[in-house]
Amino acid sequence: MELSLTAEQVLEKIRQMHRSGANMTKRNIKKEDPELLRHASYYYPSWEHACKETGIEI
Repeated sequence: MELSLTAEQVLEKIRQMHRSGANMTKRNIKKEDPELLRHASYYYPSWEHACKETGIEI
């Protein structure tokens, strides 16, 4: 898999989405930004873990 985002970029994108009021559930992210979910799944054991790395509880 070719990666266009680093782990830190993934976390920053998660923070930006959360600040903008996005629904942060895995189901919604899969629909709204599948590339972000794919990258988060590569760097972290789960979507929830990636969110926790940013301080976001879902």
